[in-house]
Amino acid sequence: MSNMKPTIYISKRCEYCIELLKILSNRPDIRGNFLIISIDDNPFPNYVKAVPCMVSGDDLYSATDIFTMLEESNGEGGGGGGGG
Repeated sequence: MSNMKPTIYISKRCEYCIELLKILSNRPDIRGNFLIISIDDNPFPNYVKAVPCMVSGDDLYSATDIFTMLEESNGEGGGGGGGG
């Protein structure tokens, strides 16, 4: 099997997608680990019902899952704004 990267589906019109892209661009430790596809410009699978979402193998992760994983992986070093 090829070395497939997880795919993140986004929309340029979605504020959460834009926020996710900002976070990813500020994380050089994970940059290049994902394939990012805009559903505005490209075909996408019918199991993608909401964006952002990530597909890795047979697993589908919601926006909440993605943001949680990013926060947990950024645990050392702080840096993230508290939101609220």
